[in-house]
Amino acid sequence: MIGSPNKIKIYIVFVAAALCAAVPATLHAAVNAEAELGYTSYAADVNGAKVDADSFRQRYSLLYSDNGLIGRGRVGRYRYSLGYEWASFSSKVSSPDGQTDSSRGAGHLLYQGEIRMRPPTIPLTLKAYSRDLSRTAFFDDYQAQVTDAIIAPGIAGTLYNGTHIRNGLVLGLGVKEETRRPIYKDMPRLLVDYTDSYDRDMKATSPVDSRLSFLVVSLMKGDAAFSYWRTDFKDKVNPSTYNEQKYTIGNVSYQEGRKWVDLTNWIKVSADISHTRRIPQGSLEDASTEYDLNLFAMASRDRWEMTTFNNFNRQTDRNSRSEQMNLPLFVKGTWNRDTDWQLRLQSTDSTTTTFASGIEDSQSDQIASLRVNMFRREMFTLTPSVHVARVLDSATESLKLGAGVETNSTRRFSDRYALFGRYGIEVTKSDQEGQSSSDSVRHTLVGRGLYKATDNLKLELEEQFTASTGETLAEATSSSSITAGGGISTIGGAGQETLSRHYRSTTKFSASWVPVARLRVGFVVTGDVLKQQDLPMDTTATVTNTVDYTLPTFVVGSSLSVSKRFVGDQGKTDVGASGYARYAPDKTKSSEMRLMLAQSDEDGTSTTNLELFQRYRHTIFSGAGYGRKLFDIVEELSWSKRRYITPGFAEVLDSKKRLTLGTDYFLTRNVILSATIRYSLLDPDDKKEILGSGGVAFNFDKLQATMEYTYGKRDGKTDNRTEKRFAANLRKQF
Repeated sequence: MIGSPNKIKIYIVFVAAALCAAVPATLHAAVNAEAELGYTSYAADVNGAKVDADSFRQRYSLLYSDNGLIGRGRVGRYRYSLGYEWASFSSKVSSPDGQTDSSRGAGHLLYQGEIRMRPPTIPLTLKAYSRDLSRTAFFDDYQAQVTDAIIAPGIAGTLYNGTHIRNGLVLGLGVKEETRRPIYKDMPRLLVDYTDSYDRDMKATSPVDSRLSFLVVSLMKGDAAFSYWRTDFKDKVNPSTYNEQKYTIGNVSYQEGRKWVDLTNWIKVSADISHTRRIPQGSLEDASTEYDLNLFAMASRDRWEMTTFNNFNRQTDRNSRSEQMNLPLFVKGTWNRDTDWQLRLQSTDSTTTTFASGIEDSQSDQIASLRVNMFRREMFTLTPSVHVARVLDSATESLKLGAGVETNSTRRFSDRYALFGRYGIEVTKSDQEGQSSSDSVRHTLVGRGLYKATDNLKLELEEQFTASTGETLAEATSSSSITAGGGISTIGGAGQETLSRHYRSTTKFSASWVPVARLRVGFVVTGDVLKQQDLPMDTTATVTNTVDYTLPTFVVGSSLSVSKRFVGDQGKTDVGASGYARYAPDKTKSSEMRLMLAQSDEDGTSTTNLELFQRYRHTIFSGAGYGRKLFDIVEELSWSKRRYITPGFAEVLDSKKRLTLGTDYFLTRNVILSATIRYSLLDPDDKKEILGSGGVAFNFDKLQATMEYTYGKRDGKTDNRTEKRFAANLRKQF
């Protein structure tokens, strides 16, 4: 670690003071002060049990700030601030369990110092800072003690007022070769970047006492750099420490990222090696080390391009050692105007050794693939491909051989029709130690057709058929997304599952229609049939419809989806629907509506969720046109219903109906009167709830004040309560 927070703070303040005293500067001093007072009173009567609470909070701060130029701005600039903040709260809560009093007051120093220097005659840049301008925050934690409250009590329970120091230093020595004076062009560049974060608040609800520091020293010359990283972390509350040191040398710059070196006019290389040492909890026995080596290369000629990203990684700790080497090679080229090709070769080897047992686990993967795209300027393209993959570990050896051919129509065939077809075969042979070998063959056939009936109507049909004679990986769902002309089928969903001997057929039909301008209609039907050996038939059918209509002042849309799945005699039905509408003819009126329905039925178990929301806003301005705002009126209506039906259990019903009316009256530009009333019907328990509030707000440049009174009442079979809250806040800036 580099110094304590206080030493760094004192050093920066002394440097700033010395520079300000020695060099004339233009001053821009300012004094800012702030005072804030707040009072909250809360009372509740819950089924005869009365609760009374009140809270008073206050906060005061004073901050002096100044900034100026060093050497009339030619050398640099500085700024600093110094002040103090004090805050306190006092809360009292009376309940049937007794009376609870809590209070706390705390203050802390506010400060900031920053220097920026860039002398014109020497290759130096400097930025140094130290600051702690964190403000006190009150936390209203009493709400957790009131179950299902109508009104948030807003009673202060604690405050966060601790030390949060941020220190930093960025030093650059040297210049880029193409800039500044030629005398410095052969001088290497040195960069030092240090940041330090210190947080301490032992009186908070969750005490904190930790420090995190980060240091980087980098020496750069041309396209090469040597860098040193160091990270230190220490937590005294939850005792833990962490230290990491890293050394890197090569074509990697801390600020500018990876750099490439031109060996010739068509070959570029980039290499780096790093060593990392991590020490957790200050224990050298638990330390771990890591070596990482990268060798990248790119080559480009008129008819081909090659890239390779080779990596070797070795990690060692007290329990094990792991090594991994990755050697990929990607080559692509063009034979002629009608033919291009892509080649991939990749080898990955990994080894993990456990010291205690001496067991060594290793895995080796080799992949080779070739893809050739021919007849690109004809009516149909022809793309054959082959691939070979070998996976070898301590107990299993697997070999995959695959080949495929696909064709895709071009614009020479038709502007209205687009056709795509693909056939692929993959043979897998696996040998596992102590078991007999297993073989599988998978056939895949894909066909897709797109018909552009008019400029406003497009139809698309895709079919994918898969058959396998052994265990293979297949998509776990039948959701699909097809892009016309993409050349590759995208039927299938997220996730995979292992399927035994099986066949599978997935069909998708989609239509996109624009009957009039700004109106879009979509329709999708998907069918998925899966039959595995010794398992019942699995069939899924899904129908989806979407409608969207957009105008400058009006937007409406809807979506409907129905899915039915059968696995043998068991079935499941899912229905989802949503809709929305927004209308805003001008600045004075706007309205919106949203609807959502989700329903699921499976083996007699039914779940239904229904939500409806509507809002209308009306704004009244003074005079003709849009003068000063006078009224802002808002009406909201919401309805939600949740229903659960399970065989053998009672039906569960949960619903909420709520109507809210609110208005803001702008008495002047700086004075606002507000009122809100809300009526709710809640189930279960057949509860009726009403909430009303009124308030006034004053908002001036140097003064803000609010007062609000809220009343809530709920009547139900088992929940009867009355709640009241009064809150006032005043904030003054000087």
